[in-house]
Amino acid sequence: VVSLCCEFVVDAYQTKSTAEITGWINVLLWGCLVGIEGLRLARNRRAISREVYEDQSSSDAVQIGEVLPTA
Repeated sequence: VVSLCCEFVVDAYQTKSTAEITGWINVLLWGCLVGIEGLRLARNRRAISREVYEDQSSSDAVQIGEVLPTA
């Protein structure tokens, strides 16, 4: 009975440490996502403030007013 109890306690601690590690990995990944999104927003804000729109398919920059709507 004692060995069964000890196994349960050891399993509980392993499960707790696994959950804690998984939680920290989750926090790290979410932090990276927030950082990437922040960089994207900062670049977009800077491009809008300079009134420059860069098309991914072209190598030149055009004024926002010259971009034709596609919708």
